[in-house]
Amino acid sequence: MKALSIAAFLLAALVASTGPAVAAGPGLDEARRAVLLDIPAIHGSAPDASALERPVVIVATWASWCFSCHLEMARLKQAHARYGPENVTILAINLFEEYGRSPEGRERDLFVKRHDPPFAVLQGDSDFVAAFAPVGVPNLFVFGPGGRAVALGPDAPGTELTALDGSGLEAAIDRILADRAS
Repeated sequence: MKALSIAAFLLAALVASTGPAVAAGPGLDEARRAVLLDIPAIHGSAPDASALERPVVIVATWASWCFSCHLEMARLKQAHARYGPENVTILAINLFEEYGRSPEGRERDLFVKRHDPPFAVLQGDSDFVAAFAPVGVPNLFVFGPGGRAVALGPDAPGTELTALDGSGLEAAIDRILADRAS
């Protein structure tokens, strides 16, 4: 049993250490919208349909045991402060907590308390995984007007970004908002 736990931890560490993962799939279609509207909030308010109509919608997956997720959460808070909730909806989706030290949620709750994000934090489930197909954490999905997929992780085919670091994320948001204004 201990060997299985160690193997699960090593697999989770490998997934987390590869950086933001590539996600496949369409834009923010009706099926994905329905999933996001049905996921329970663990911090802040669950999104309503109007939140998914903002010019930019960012869906970010994370886990408390993921070092890169702490950095990603800080970037998301900066984006929220810079662009405001009227322009950008950010939904932070907790996933893969079972690979950490506290599958019952204690570490997840401490992570949320430590970061205190000004946006919704939701508890991902099998419906979310089926709809979005995240292959790891952290994983960013960035959608523009009409649910158009702008970025689905680094080097994802059919998207505009090749890297989702802080400057790449801000550049994508700036581009979406500039296109909308013109």
